[in-house]
Amino acid sequence: MSRAGLPVSVPTPEVGRRCSISTLGDVTISSVSNTQVLQYNSSTSKWENASLGSLATQSASSVSITGGSITGITDLAIGDGGTGASDAPTARTNLGLGSLATQSASSVSITGGSITGITDLAVVDGGTGASDAPTARTNLGLTIGTNVQAYSADLAAVSSAGGAQGAVLYRNATNWVSLPAGTSNYVFKTGGAAANPRWEGQTETFIISLSDETTSLTTGLNKATMRMPFALTLQSARSSLNTASSSGNPTVDIKLNGVSIFTTNLLVINSGALTSTTATQPNITTTALTNDTPLTFDISVAGTGAKGLKVYLTGIRA
Repeated sequence: MSRAGLPVSVPTPEVGRRCSISTLGDVTISSVSNTQVLQYNSSTSKWENASLGSLATQSASSVSITGGSITGITDLAIGDGGTGASDAPTARTNLGLGSLATQSASSVSITGGSITGITDLAVVDGGTGASDAPTARTNLGLTIGTNVQAYSADLAAVSSAGGAQGAVLYRNATNWVSLPAGTSNYVFKTGGAAANPRWEGQTETFIISLSDETTSLTTGLNKATMRMPFALTLQSARSSLNTASSSGNPTVDIKLNGVSIFTTNLLVINSGALTSTTATQPNITTTALTNDTPLTFDISVAGTGAKGLKVYLTGIRA
């Protein structure tokens, strides 16, 4: 008789007696227990009894492995509870895991996407500690109207008005605008509540006395002389008396570098009057009175008893 192709020596049993397997010459039996099987040991060339593991009695459709290890098998599919892979990167890919899967909880780096549904991130952790804009501004010390200026159309207009050095910001009828820088020596002049401001040359007036207050006038050249202390654009010339002439019209000629600044109608005060404003006004043809230029004042008609003659020159400082 043979088992699995191996010879088994079976002694001839005695007639009328049962034969035990332990009496076989190539079988060694010890510590027999239920569910054991014979297992051939090639090192001893004998069959030996051996116990089966718990897997031996399990159904192929209901296997339960509770310890040890499994190696050398085909990658266990995801559908069977595996990863379908033999290495970690492929396993993460098969399981749909991103780069966060390998990051430490104490050193997370998120470089894109979005985060939703979390507890409000505290200010100390780089968040706002809020889920709405008003609370976020309050937590960050940016409450509108308290910590920061609310939007203002006026401020927006001021910001956009711009302007170079020397320009002046002002409000016209509807908005804030910039007045460009004015000419050198010009002054800023308002036009009142209903008008826009402007640049205007600084008005200067010179008062020149051609006599004392008690002595009657006499005719003559160079009754007074002066040099211009700065350049002036002459706008008007007039004269006045302390005592009016009883007859004759006191007349003054003004010369710049020896040349009259008038073409016709010299500076005249009518008889009986105290100011030249009542007479025909002179025709001023030389208005540019340059700096340090000499001016002379002549009395061509003295009148009778006229006293205290003064001349007034008004213009814009250049």
